[in-house]
Amino acid sequence: MKKLIPILIVLMLVASPVDALTKKKVIAPKIDPMVALQAKYEARITALEEQIATLEANISSLQVAPAANDNIITADDIAPYLPDVAPVICLDAAGNSTGGTGIFMSDSSGKWYILSNGHVLNGNTCVTSKREYNDFGTVGFMINSNIGVRWNTLSDINEAPITGDTSVLDNNAGTLRTCKPSEPLGTPVALIGYPSSGYDGSTPRRIVTTGVISGINYNSSTGLPHINYFISAKADHGNSGGLAIAKDNLGLCELGVLTWVNIGTADNMGVIQNMSNVLWVN
Repeated sequence: MKKLIPILIVLMLVASPVDALTKKKVIAPKIDPMVALQAKYEARITALEEQIATLEANISSLQVAPAANDNIITADDIAPYLPDVAPVICLDAAGNSTGGTGIFMSDSSGKWYILSNGHVLNGNTCVTSKREYNDFGTVGFMINSNIGVRWNTLSDINEAPITGDTSVLDNNAGTLRTCKPSEPLGTPVALIGYPSSGYDGSTPRRIVTTGVISGINYNSSTGLPHINYFISAKADHGNSGGLAIAKDNLGLCELGVLTWVNIGTADNMGVIQNMSNVLWVN
């Protein structure tokens, strides 16, 4: 019996599966480095695609308005102001007929005037007529040019009262914002008037030309607080008193009144009286 005990102990030690000395080490399977690298880049691409999608969604939600000064003046822009610009026909003391342009305006009391150049009205006997968008119109007005208003003695301006059926008139031009006293060169401009080169037979027709503020006219600005402008929009005799509309970074505005035409060798250049000079009181 004593001989069997050591034998059993030896058998138990040999058969034991938990023997620390004989326990085998578990080896992890090998991973292909190219497979790992591909998985890493695929995850990165997915993350970038998600970021791009988020950025595109944010960009599409933005509403960025273009700068007004970058836009041309469109037909829709000037349409409300066309009927406010009228032909002016005058007879001087010798019976000679002269022509120009005027702008219908009313004051806060509802009294109506025609705004034009002083050299157009000049105390002469003058008439005008309301023209619709299509340049047809039969409603005539007498212009009382001998009792016109001037805000200062340096601007060539006369705002003369009119008599006639003023119920057909509106005041879009009169309520248009005055441009800033100094607008930059290159600002878009539309000129509305009745030039002599735009006669349809014996009938003056409303002509619209467009361009930009092309220069500063210091000569006509002498003694005035602000600068007058050259414009590249075509102008001719008869445009005097016409409405110049500009489009700055705030939108449409009343730039001033066409007053002179500089005759060059191969081209003409219109000169605008700055509306801030027209309204200046001295």
